[in-house]
Amino acid sequence: YGTIQNPAACPPGQSCVGQKTQTAGIQEAVNYVYNTYGGGKIYIRPGTYNVQSNVVLQQNISLTGAGKDLTILNMNTNKITTNGNASFIKIEDMKIAQGGLSLATSNIFSVPSLAKDIVIRRVRVENDIQGAQSAWYYVVINGYYNVYLEDFEIVDTGTPRSTNDALGIGGNVKLTWIGGKVYAPSTGGAGINWEGVIENTSQPLVDYPDYSLQAPFNPTGTTGMENIDYYIEGVDIVGDV
Repeated sequence: YGTIQNPAACPPGQSCVGQKTQTAGIQEAVNYVYNTYGGGKIYIRPGTYNVQSNVVLQQNISLTGAGKDLTILNMNTNKITTNGNASFIKIEDMKIAQGGLSLATSNIFSVPSLAKDIVIRRVRVENDIQGAQSAWYYVVINGYYNVYLEDFEIVDTGTPRSTNDALGIGGNVKLTWIGGKVYAPSTGGAGINWEGVIENTSQPLVDYPDYSLQAPFNPTGTTGMENIDYYIEGVDIVGDV
């Protein structure tokens, strides 16, 4: 429905009202396509886009660049996120630099999952952030059913704090990952943290039969991760798992 060219982003600390945009026009394009058509495709032309706040994707949105080395979103430690339980989202053909992806439903303990169908193809998340905030994950996937990753790369050459993980995958997630890599030898935390933050001491875990693993990691209590189904093939991993 529309093409983003390369408008200058608003400098940090300056008002953008009636002037420029904190997200290089990307959030405005998402909002327009969603509010006008209920979803659709947004193409981002080659270039480097300076993003000064999170980009929030709505339901039925496809965000497509021109290639991992051609369309570069400089996120300035911000993230591409989903709005609540937004489903049917695609992110393709771009580099997300100095930031990450946060794909989590509003209630990651809900069974069955509240949202589904995320597709990420030919995307590289690349960071050399130094000393990022605690509990930082470059990529978080939590509570989503049917997540498909293809040629998806996470590359971290920074030295963030000791609690930082490159990738966190939580519970109530059904995920297929074909091709790509995780290069995170010095994140301080894990290259991949399989549990993410799917722990809850007050809500009992509930088995859901459509997942390959239902038993919680802590079978005697109410904490841990369950209802997961991960299939990963052809992914090179450098870093702790």
